[in-house]
Amino acid sequence: MPATTLRSLAIALALTFTAPLPARSGATEDAKPVLVRGDAYAFLVDTPPGWQHDCETLADDGICALFYRPGESFTTAPVVLYVNPREPDSLGLEHAIARDVADLREKAPAVVMRDEPPLYARFQRPVLVRRFEHAGGAGTTELAGYLAEKTCTILFVASAKTPDDLERAHAAFARLVQSYDWITDRVSTVR
Repeated sequence: MPATTLRSLAIALALTFTAPLPARSGATEDAKPVLVRGDAYAFLVDTPPGWQHDCETLADDGICALFYRPGESFTTAPVVLYVNPREPDSLGLEHAIARDVADLREKAPAVVMRDEPPLYARFQRPVLVRRFEHAGGAGTTELAGYLAEKTCTILFVASAKTPDDLERAHAAFARLVQSYDWITDRVSTVR
């Protein structure tokens, strides 16, 4: 191979491996991406503006994308957001949602579930949103967004101590969902 070709190849490789990655389409300039990965998935979500990322508190539960506002903690925050990848439901997304509702009603019979307008992840992927409230008493109020991928179901959650707290966090929940960016279902770990 001629020396000029080798030099051109070396320069191209150097630029490839040293140039900053381009911003993801639709990501804001202040976006702080969080990589979430498991054996059968890898995806990104952005930390909502004005929130902080916590990868340790719920790590034992498999949740590494937990968010709350600065100066708060998981236990003191009026609202927490998190993303929880789960096993896919072979009967479909609506069945997964119905199963969640049944499980929740077993623990809290007074829970009321309402459909909310869908939100859209990148590339206009619909995320089905449900609102859960405890009728006639105290309890958390939650928004749950469901997105089916081939190898997992992505669950986006905003969990609040009061309905008013949840309303104030709705925009942050929507930003979290909208920032979702699937990478791959072919994850390999070098051991």
